[in-house]
Amino acid sequence: MTIWISLLGLAIFSSIHLVPLIIKEVKMLPHKKWLSFAGGVSLGYIYMDILPAISKAFLDVHPSLVQIEKLPYLIALISFVFFYVIEHIATTNKDLHKNQIYPNSTFYIHLVSFAILNIFFGYALTTLVEQGIMIFFSYILGIGVHILVTDVTLKDHHEKTYDQFGRWILSVALFFGWIFGVLSEIDRSYIALILAFISGGIILNVIKEELPIENKSQPKYLVSGAIICAMLLLFV
Repeated sequence: MTIWISLLGLAIFSSIHLVPLIIKEVKMLPHKKWLSFAGGVSLGYIYMDILPAISKAFLDVHPSLVQIEKLPYLIALISFVFFYVIEHIATTNKDLHKNQIYPNSTFYIHLVSFAILNIFFGYALTTLVEQGIMIFFSYILGIGVHILVTDVTLKDHHEKTYDQFGRWILSVALFFGWIFGVLSEIDRSYIALILAFISGGIILNVIKEELPIENKSQPKYLVSGAIICAMLLLFV
């Protein structure tokens, strides 16, 4: 039964990449406003749900090793730095090819980084569904919103290349992670590390979209998204 529920989550995530109508409908909304709101929701989910769950998981598995509680945060930091370096390489590559707005090599760098995250997203589906329906569907909401933001961003910057095969690669990455999760069993503490790695990548992606002035970000919508998500996780 849990496999079928996790498969439903995989279908939801994949549909964001593969159903063009979803992207078209989203792009009809005030673009930066909803992107900022979605970023706030993602941050709220990371800080109010995933990070506390990671700490609890580690203390449950290793109750005598209090110092190991910091390990997930170290993994989240490593993930943040890892994806920052990838983004820096992509940005530098774009500057070296100023005759093209977004050269193909920049697209491939972005695609690889998001595909890595998608593998972890897909894998986590099979593990979180075993921890309860509410935990599973909060994951679907928090990560689904982030996937949607990622998808629209890639489509904005690399529309033709992304439509041709980028969306398919990201969907295959989700499927690969899900299959690996179905066929393998990993200790709960390692699952916590996977969630920590996911957290660092999402935090970097949200900051990347919000901070540059030229992005015309909407702070009040990001704050609104974060507050609403936090309140839901606290009281629902």
